[in-house]
Amino acid sequence: MSRWLALGIWLFPASAMAAPKTLEIGQGTFEIGGHATANVYFVDIGDGFRFDIAPQAGIFVSDQVELVGTLDLVWVNGNVGMRVDLGGDYFFDAAYVRPYAGASLGFGSYPYVDVIAEQVASATARGGVLLPLNRNVAVDLGLRLAFLLDDAELQLHIPLGFIGVRAFFP
Repeated sequence: MSRWLALGIWLFPASAMAAPKTLEIGQGTFEIGGHATANVYFVDIGDGFRFDIAPQAGIFVSDQVELVGTLDLVWVNGNVGMRVDLGGDYFFDAAYVRPYAGASLGFGSYPYVDVIAEQVASATARGGVLLPLNRNVAVDLGLRLAFLLDDAELQLHIPLGFIGVRAFFP
């Protein structure tokens, strides 16, 4: 298993280096993509494992600004939660990789160690870099910081690893 993981980690950057130098993105471009994260956590009320899978869609309203919607499905120790996020990403000019930064606001349920909290509001800051596989598909390597507000209690979630795939349709 670890050999396949090492091979995958090596192939993503290697395939991106062989790809064309630019993604075809700009005003009017649609995007469909998603990401997955996995985490192990250690807290006072118990330890556990968390897995997220989040499909997303977006549209570029200018050459560098995209409006994005995400459906975040979260699994924690057998409990499932769902959150909807709406936000935007700003793509910086670059010759090869496409760095970006963005933010979103969300609302939904969120599983904790042994319970599912209802009516959780969230604010997420994000950034990363797109490594093009071809002119329309890129691997998304990034960082997410999610601030969660539940019953006036603020929590911070930082995924340990983030990887996604994004496809763009001009």
